[in-house]
Amino acid sequence: GESRTLNSIANSYVHKSEFKKAIRYFDECIYILESIGDINFEAAVLSNRGLAYQQFGNFNESLKNYLQSLSIYVSSKKEIPSYLYNNIGIVYLEIGSYNTALKYFNSALKIEEKEKKTLEQGYTIANLGRTFLYMEDFSNAIIYLSEALIIIKNCGDKQAESQVFSNLGKAYMRMRCYPEGIKYLDRALKYYSEIGDRSSVSHTLCELGELYFELNDYVTSKKYF
Repeated sequence: GESRTLNSIANSYVHKSEFKKAIRYFDECIYILESIGDINFEAAVLSNRGLAYQQFGNFNESLKNYLQSLSIYVSSKKEIPSYLYNNIGIVYLEIGSYNTALKYFNSALKIEEKEKKTLEQGYTIANLGRTFLYMEDFSNAIIYLSEALIIIKNCGDKQAESQVFSNLGKAYMRMRCYPEGIKYLDRALKYYSEIGDRSSVSHTLCELGELYFELNDYVTSKKYF
């Protein structure tokens, strides 16, 4: 009971973005779980601690926790949750190991298709598209992001839809398809504004500023910057 409570407190701190406190409670929780030999719940808590480190920006510790969690799931022959594969893929994406990221995203997608988790499939397909964007394979990026957009739109997740619009805008901009880039970045800007995501609004304004700069429209570029 104590271990479950510590895990819940830690998760609450993650939601409040107080990652140092969250990690401290996860540490206490894992210490108890190791002492009583509850490896099944330990795998879940390791995954949660990995997410705290990931959001804190410590990708090495995040990956270490995720892989420890994965190892427990594999050794105990338990079903591996798709979100664990997805989170591992995101960390590899952030550290530039794109092919490894694709491998984990595809593993997540297989599970989600089998379990018929439609919205989760949309997230994973969007992650695949973002990976191809980072790899500068813009054609594949647009294919996957467009597919993700259809799924996510039907499920009504406006935050995720905004992110897909943004990545589609970036992909078209990198391909020098500027009208399409403007269209999708404008949609992302509108949605981010509606949901009050000011950080993403500022990032999108910068992207539009960069786009108009490449068009030599310096007045409009300056306005967005």
